[in-house]
Amino acid sequence: MNRRSWIWLALLAAGFIGFHFNFIWRMIRIATDQWGGDWSHALVIPFIGIYYIFQKRDELIALPRRVFWPALPILFVGMFSYIWWISPGRNDMLQGYSMIIALFGLVLFLLGPAMMRVLWFPILFLIFAVKVSDRLWEAIAWQLQKIAAHSATIVLNVLGVDATVQGSTIDLYKNGVKLPPLNVAEACSGLRMLMAFMALGVAMAFLFDRAWWQRLIMVLLTVPIAIAVNVGRVTILGMLNIYQPNLAEGDFHKFVGLLMLIPALLMFMGLGWVLDQILIEDERAPISPTRSQLTANETIVEKANPEPTKISWIIEGISSGVILTLMAGISYLLLWAVLAPGIFGAGLSGSLATGLLIVSVIVLIAGSWVILRRNRSQNTALSARQATTSVALGTGVLFAGLIGLGGVLEANGVVLHKEPLKLREQFFNMPAKMGSWSEVYTDKPLSAEIVETLGTTLYLGRVYKFDAAPPDRPSRVRLHVAYYTGTPDTVPHVPDRCMVAGGATPVSLGLTTVSLHGSQYRVTREGELARSRLTRRDVHIPAMKFSATMFTFAIPQEPDRTASVVYFFAANGRYLATPDEVRLRGFDPRDRYAYYCKVEVMPLDVSDPTEAVAVVSSFLSDAMPEIMACLPDWVEVKNGTYPTTIRTARKSP
Repeated sequence: MNRRSWIWLALLAAGFIGFHFNFIWRMIRIATDQWGGDWSHALVIPFIGIYYIFQKRDELIALPRRVFWPALPILFVGMFSYIWWISPGRNDMLQGYSMIIALFGLVLFLLGPAMMRVLWFPILFLIFAVKVSDRLWEAIAWQLQKIAAHSATIVLNVLGVDATVQGSTIDLYKNGVKLPPLNVAEACSGLRMLMAFMALGVAMAFLFDRAWWQRLIMVLLTVPIAIAVNVGRVTILGMLNIYQPNLAEGDFHKFVGLLMLIPALLMFMGLGWVLDQILIEDERAPISPTRSQLTANETIVEKANPEPTKISWIIEGISSGVILTLMAGISYLLLWAVLAPGIFGAGLSGSLATGLLIVSVIVLIAGSWVILRRNRSQNTALSARQATTSVALGTGVLFAGLIGLGGVLEANGVVLHKEPLKLREQFFNMPAKMGSWSEVYTDKPLSAEIVETLGTTLYLGRVYKFDAAPPDRPSRVRLHVAYYTGTPDTVPHVPDRCMVAGGATPVSLGLTTVSLHGSQYRVTREGELARSRLTRRDVHIPAMKFSATMFTFAIPQEPDRTASVVYFFAANGRYLATPDEVRLRGFDPRDRYAYYCKVEVMPLDVSDPTEAVAVVSSFLSDAMPEIMACLPDWVEVKNGTYPTTIRTARKSP
């Protein structure tokens, strides 16, 4: 590549990264664990792709390059799909896949199908860098947790360790004495290892010259190898839990997971060696081009491109890209006007929007045809004019898209990176006496592994009892609250997951209604208010009656007895019943800040679900003013008085 080519490559990279910067930056933060994502292998994925291209450099030089105009729609589909998943879709994983589609379309457009037969792998390999959506993660992780826990229990018993399993929790015994259980949490479920090891296996399959069927076998066996290595990891942790308990948690716990890369690599290498030894029919390997052939090919290109680059070609290419992007953007907005009538006002809807959309599509097709006719060459060799205008056109598309995206987000006030909000009061400051309920005890701090699974260090577990309950019929509840802020597409650990992981048998899962009542509540012009004993002031209550999720399950130690737990979320000034609602409805794209708090209440002395809801409503009627006093007051946040007032107060002498 000459100096001019490097400049164009830098411009294309700047435009592409700039357009997708929001997603790329979020993935970097997740990979570096700033949001607790534990997706660090994503940092290595692009470099593996670059190394693959370096390996194939001679083959790529020998291949013919041409402008492939049918790839332009693929580029636009990827770009507008990316915008869709920013808003209203709000899905990081699908933003990443859209980015990969756009990159595929851009490379195919600029280099043509011949080169894409080599370059498809490093592009699609980027899929392993995209973090799996938390809801999909949970569905897969739960199955992997069970496989890891049950398989590790079998191995431990074979090794002479007395171990049993309930759900994904392994109970260990030493000399007949029960030890602290080993919970195979999501961090140990193998999904994170599965993605990293799948990337490792796929890389080893394609970084070496192998037959297609050998590569297919290696790719298919990445999942079993990852699961097997993870079973080994859990087994080692189980042994450490018995003989060296201090090594079974904390940093060494993570170090054991890191060590598992060694046996995984050895297993992939061994698999590759076995496949190489299998006798197969003679398959002629592609002959790498010689230096003389490359020189001859370069000479042909030079002869085919004898003209120096003209500024007019660059201007034509960039302007063509800008015009195409503008027409495609107008079509995209008009499509929104048709699908969501009234989004741009009553004047642009119905038949008018449909008519304008048809006209804009016709103009887009006609404009594309004119640009294609002006840049099409009758020769098979790529002309200097074609090469320059196509790269300039791609650059124009990316920068026009970047400016358009920024303009749309600015016009709509969309905030891509939400700022965190600190708690007003720490949860442990909540009063021991709340109305008719008194504290029995506060749970001890959770282990580092469980905190990692929970996803936050801001939590509280506490048991309260109803003071007016008769001695023979006690009424106690377990309260658990967990606070999250500034996190991307995060779904908190919910009871219907952790209870089953502990060995509980699900009975039912559905929605119920929680009603708040009492003299501490009053309705004003500002909405519902409640008096807090903690702060001695009124706090805003989003609703007095709202939906929540209720999970009923059979208790592991008493399979004939059931229990219920009710949970919901306080998110940006509203109550939401499910994790999906938190992700889809919890935050306005224009909000500067974002937070949500999981509130979970479990009656300990009630089996009947209907009675359980009544107990929960009674407890929350007294507890919600104190919980909301700890959370940021969303009315004050919207008015701009929080957290500004807190910061100002701290600066005062």
